[in-house]
Amino acid sequence: MDASSLRSRAAVGRADLLRILAALPPHQWPAAARGLGFSPVPEPPRAPRPAPGAPADPGAGGAPRGGPEPYQPADLPDLPFWCIAADETQAPDPGAADALAPLVQAAPWDALPLSDPACPRPAQPQLVPRPRQGRFLRRHLATARPGTGLDLERLCRDLAALRLPPHLPRRPCPRWPARVDLVLDLTLSLRPYWDDFWQLQDGLRRLLGGRLHLWHSRGGDPRDLVSARDGRPGGPPPGAGALVVLSDAGLYSPGSGRHRRWQDLGRRRPAAPGAGALLIAPVPPRLAAPGLVPGFRLVPWDRGAPLHPLRPGAAPGSAAPSAPDPAAERATAALLAALAAASRVEPALLRALRLGLRDLGTDVGSEYAVWNHPQVRANLLACALAAEHRAAAADDFGRLPDAVRPRIIALRRAYNRHQSPLIQAEEALADGPLAPPADLAAARNLVWRLAATLERGSDAVRGGELAGYVVHLAARRPELLDQNRELAAAWVLARREDLRRGTLHEFPRGLDLDTLGRLLAERGASPPAVLGQLGDALGLFPAGPSQPACPLAEFAAGAADWQVETLIGGQTGSPRVLRLGESLPLDPATRYRLTIGRRRLELASVRRPAWAAGLGRDRAGLFAELADGRRQTLERPGWALRHGIDQAGWWAEFAVGPVVQRMRWVPPGEFLMGSPADEPERFGTGDWAETQHPVVLSQGYWLADTACTQALWEAVLGENPSQFKGAERPVEQVSWDDVTGRFLPALNARVPGLEAVLPTEAQWECACRAGTRTPFSFGSNITTDQVNYDGNYPYAGGAKGEYRNQTVEVKALPANDWGLYQLHGNVWEWCADWVGDYPGEAVVDPPGPPEGRERVLRGGSWINHARYCRSAARRGFEPAYRSVYFGLRLSRGSSPRPAGGGVGVAGVVAGGRAPAAAPAAPAPGVRGVFKSFVDRLLKR
Repeated sequence: MDASSLRSRAAVGRADLLRILAALPPHQWPAAARGLGFSPVPEPPRAPRPAPGAPADPGAGGAPRGGPEPYQPADLPDLPFWCIAADETQAPDPGAADALAPLVQAAPWDALPLSDPACPRPAQPQLVPRPRQGRFLRRHLATARPGTGLDLERLCRDLAALRLPPHLPRRPCPRWPARVDLVLDLTLSLRPYWDDFWQLQDGLRRLLGGRLHLWHSRGGDPRDLVSARDGRPGGPPPGAGALVVLSDAGLYSPGSGRHRRWQDLGRRRPAAPGAGALLIAPVPPRLAAPGLVPGFRLVPWDRGAPLHPLRPGAAPGSAAPSAPDPAAERATAALLAALAAASRVEPALLRALRLGLRDLGTDVGSEYAVWNHPQVRANLLACALAAEHRAAAADDFGRLPDAVRPRIIALRRAYNRHQSPLIQAEEALADGPLAPPADLAAARNLVWRLAATLERGSDAVRGGELAGYVVHLAARRPELLDQNRELAAAWVLARREDLRRGTLHEFPRGLDLDTLGRLLAERGASPPAVLGQLGDALGLFPAGPSQPACPLAEFAAGAADWQVETLIGGQTGSPRVLRLGESLPLDPATRYRLTIGRRRLELASVRRPAWAAGLGRDRAGLFAELADGRRQTLERPGWALRHGIDQAGWWAEFAVGPVVQRMRWVPPGEFLMGSPADEPERFGTGDWAETQHPVVLSQGYWLADTACTQALWEAVLGENPSQFKGAERPVEQVSWDDVTGRFLPALNARVPGLEAVLPTEAQWECACRAGTRTPFSFGSNITTDQVNYDGNYPYAGGAKGEYRNQTVEVKALPANDWGLYQLHGNVWEWCADWVGDYPGEAVVDPPGPPEGRERVLRGGSWINHARYCRSAARRGFEPAYRSVYFGLRLSRGSSPRPAGGGVGVAGVVAGGRAPAAAPAAPAPGVRGVFKSFVDRLLKR
């Protein structure tokens, strides 16, 4: 029964099923699966999976199999294995021993630090000074009447003009309305302006006394007005006196229901002088126009703007802005950036920051935009950026002009001196190098004292309040814990018990595992450990009889804790810490980085390659089972920095300095070398005859995915002989002697264990064909979008294309199905063989003639006709000859592992036992592979 053809009905998961099947003989598997709620799903029979390069067998897979078959890896579900793609040992940190020295030296607090009472809360900068407000109110609310005082100025003017006044002139004095209703819009969205509202209210109360009647709206809607004196709802009576409204009246959202209701309130008031409705709105002139709120005399209210009602046609505002104002959006972004490091922004600080950014276009509307911005969290007292948006705001802060950033920091320091020392320390740490050095040092010392209090302070001080502050800080300012070791240490001490119990797995990036162990008082030597796979999970376990049957790595001295991070787009996710003995399910679509002690591993999931009959792992590591029964290791080669498997197959990379070269694994296989007699434009006779013949490659090998680049050649030899310069273009003007006598020895000395060589001609053609029999790996013809050749001379009547007249970058054109780039065209590539005639019969691992005059070149080049770029086309030149058409591609051989015990895909189970299997047939060896291949050819 095929385990991959079972449909689950919620009894157990597939991993549990595999554990149960591992303990049963194969003939009991169907009954056990049905008893656990699985039912078989009919599936069409599958054909055997041929190795790359192997000819298809037209008779395979056509009929159902009869009777039970022995266990084969290919019949099991393609569950992923995990492999170590990169492994590095970190050098000891010379400062690690002293990392916690400040914690030891810090003195715990006897009481929680409080704000300095000598630093009162700073006043908010006024939108309009008090004297200007008084003059404005007299001018627009009061009417003039003659007073009792003599107007000496007017009398002197009349006498100087020889005019005798009929009576002595008297100075006029204001006559206030018998009643003035003042409406304050105290909705939270207008919180930045409340202090301005209250200041104007105090001024009117001094002028009017009992004639002033106050009304408040907490929801920003005139229907919600209540009397400030007795809480009576309903709002001011129509026509009872003058009306003054302090509100935006919906101008920040024109056309809304709130805007229309404020308009209705204004229309109900009489328009007589001294009794009309006056709307003083903290909005910029760009949003204000006389007709926006009919029934009101609209007065825009901003610092530096004229304080008087708008006249018709005086302002450019519109009732419904059709598009956002780019200048206003840039100003809002600048003010948001100024909030990046701030933990708490009160309205006074917001006003000061806005005024400090006036040269960037901020106005009174910027305060409203920031306070109500979706990235900002605000309450009655203050606002702050949401945690998830701080990183982007910090990037924007770094892009502000150099002269602006210190100004913002200075304003924040001045306006936050009344705050808690902990808040001040947060902001100094957030400013980092931009903070004054004395402030930054004081902040670090304060946090170390906080950590010391959590570690060894009295229970009364280190209780829930202080620990809760640190936990809350980690939630709202996680970046500070990632960047500051002292804050991360304080967090560990606040969550010490949770970490010890293993109920908390994520911790700040600013802390390494060694320091974590010190803080948790786990300084003892750790026992040997094994990193192993259990089903779809990965875990670190003590070495011994109970360790997993699928080990990935062993550690002579393990660790009490180990760390897992995701790797996405070169960025690491939040670290997750697990205890020794714990495992974690991993997502096969994601790469991971593990830190265990001083070793850092990169993991990638591996599924069965198309050329493998099965996949498994034994004590020696991950392996692929080949079609002939042999096993090929898939562990990282010793010469490779990293490795993995993608859609094209297994790859590994090495580096020379900054230059990285990827190699592709070409497994053992069989293919027809040369071209059939009916292939157009073939070379059938002469030195370059393409006699078709069977070839068996009994050993897999590595082949570079690109031609050798100029960057790699120069990194090895310090020179670049190429005519068409470009780091990612192929090196050319190199001879066979240059490659084998100078380049390859120098490269192998730089990369120990690489043992790079040139491929044999058979290896080259097998890789070029990538399992095809057509003239090109792309099919029966090519275009210049696929291959770099002289497009004026297409193949077999094809359409003409581009003639580039030069080389192109090695990955500029598509790769074949095996992930190998430009084996057709661009540059001819040297092979290891001497030129010679092909044999007329099948051969195994042909090395070419033992001697000769010319070395083989394959692939064609940018200057050639398309026929020379065919998979079978061959040429040769003297080993000392150099040309702008000649380059190379690296190769490396590899030996397969002998067949042996191990765990197949279904055997990745907790107990380490693999499902019972029939004895494997002995490996057929090279003769068996060769005979079976020839037999299949004869049957056709």
